[in-house]
Amino acid sequence: MAWSRLFAGLAIAAVMVPTRGMAEVIAFSAVQDTTLCESATGDTSNGAGSYFFAGRNGMGEVRRGLLAFDVAGQVPASSNIEQAVLQLSMSRTRVGTSPVALLAVLAPWGEGTSDAGGQEGGCAPSSPGDATWVHRFFSNTFWTVPGGDFAPGAGAIQAVGGIGTYLWGPTAKIAADVQSWLDSPASNFGWVVVGDETATSAKRFDSRENVDASARPVLFVDYRAPEATTDLAIFPASGRLALTSGFDLTVVVDAPGLSVVGGDMTLDGVVVMPSFANCAIPGTLSSGGTTLRCPGLSGNVLSSGFHIVIARVDLSDGTSVSDLVVWEVLPNTEP
Repeated sequence: MAWSRLFAGLAIAAVMVPTRGMAEVIAFSAVQDTTLCESATGDTSNGAGSYFFAGRNGMGEVRRGLLAFDVAGQVPASSNIEQAVLQLSMSRTRVGTSPVALLAVLAPWGEGTSDAGGQEGGCAPSSPGDATWVHRFFSNTFWTVPGGDFAPGAGAIQAVGGIGTYLWGPTAKIAADVQSWLDSPASNFGWVVVGDETATSAKRFDSRENVDASARPVLFVDYRAPEATTDLAIFPASGRLALTSGFDLTVVVDAPGLSVVGGDMTLDGVVVMPSFANCAIPGTLSSGGTTLRCPGLSGNVLSSGFHIVIARVDLSDGTSVSDLVVWEVLPNTEP
């Protein structure tokens, strides 16, 4: 498949998402992942390795990552998937920024015990059940097309540069993939992670077996259960922010007949506003919701790059509702 066709019609995306309550965002780990190592015979893989790879390496060999998540085991049946975001940690590269795409896999595949060791770029001899360049399950179940069977058109693309954490989504396609896996678990074969295969571009990502649990793949899923009666939203919404001196953050709680009794706000996993200590509650919305205005976030708090902000509000009936936004913060250009 030509690179230009693979990425046709989809721009590199800024990221968004929401969390917890009847309208909820949950985060969960991959259940399998591996590297497809280019080989005409399928004799190498890396099913149990600490890393997987995407792109073309310095030897001219293509690498593609595979990963899957148990959506139906985490999200209540019949829920509506509103957004989904994949988080990966990229831990090694010898090249500059290049695009990395997610595409839905169309057939089941395996994760064997092969483990390349070291930096793992060379892969390891395939073991029984491994997915390889030509096998879905080594050594006698094959892909229809060498390199994997996957849907045309990327679900999301991210520009991956230096070592760090990267996010894919939200896009309508990523949400549709996750919705289909919830509605039809038998069709859940995960995503293939594809780099720029026209030039040296290989990126190494930390796998679910990585010793650093915080670096393992995470899928954030924003869903609304059929019986949901409460909701929450954070403003500014997800997207790009050009921060100068600062801005106010607003949390809107839609919970008719209920009051806010507590909660907190986290920035990149760290509580920055316990009990909404910096927030004022100016009034009640006509819908029964409540607006919390929270001043004080500024360019001194948010460095350039991607940041995840989660607000969780505890309600008077003992439930909670949350929202999550992802901001791409542009460098501060104030003199």
